[in-house]
Amino acid sequence: MRCSIASRLLQLYNDKQLTLDQMRTLEAHVASCASCQQEFYTLETIVQDLRSIKMVQEPSDLTLNIMQRVA
Repeated sequence: MRCSIASRLLQLYNDKQLTLDQMRTLEAHVASCASCQQEFYTLETIVQDLRSIKMVQEPSDLTLNIMQRVA
């Protein structure tokens, strides 16, 4: 597998949207390619960080305030 293909598949892998054969092929490539390993770990870190972000409730009148300022 080429790195350009692996790079495109990493997000799908993370989202669990690859077939078993695709997963195995990608995992074998990442295990032997330092560049793709780094990209994989970076993506994993980003995903973990995003999952840890707490959602903030927007004010109930947010849309109204924005529309008033635009007008």
